[in-house]
Amino acid sequence: MHAQGVVHRDLKPDNCLLTEDDTLKVVDFGVSEMFQKDSDKVHKSSGSPAFMAPELCVFKHGDVSGKAADIWGMGVTLYCLRFGRVPFQKHAVIELYDSIVKDEVPIDESLGEDFVDLVRRLFEKNPVKRITMDELRVRVVMV
Repeated sequence: MHAQGVVHRDLKPDNCLLTEDDTLKVVDFGVSEMFQKDSDKVHKSSGSPAFMAPELCVFKHGDVSGKAADIWGMGVTLYCLRFGRVPFQKHAVIELYDSIVKDEVPIDESLGEDFVDLVRRLFEKNPVKRITMDELRVRVVMV
């Protein structure tokens, strides 16, 4: 979808479906946004709070990379599928946003170096340093 100039902005397990032949289908583009090929910047926060990237969890955040925010959402989705819960859990939305911005993702080091490194790269707080789709494709081929 990024190659087509679209950022989803609400990636989460509820919006990921598998077909009978194990093809992943991303659904519910209700808050998605199109971007120009030369810039993937989005202007407003949208999506489910527990899946939002840290750069979207601050007041008056300005333009942010929609691709990097989607990759964060992919990380939260992977975490949910592996551990059965979201990585940041708070009762109030403001506390949740604060946790997403400041806290490290809880990860058991015994899960293997490759998996732990992947999770850390998906949950990189700085969107410029966060793993990209091209890097993810290379990692998946290597695993």
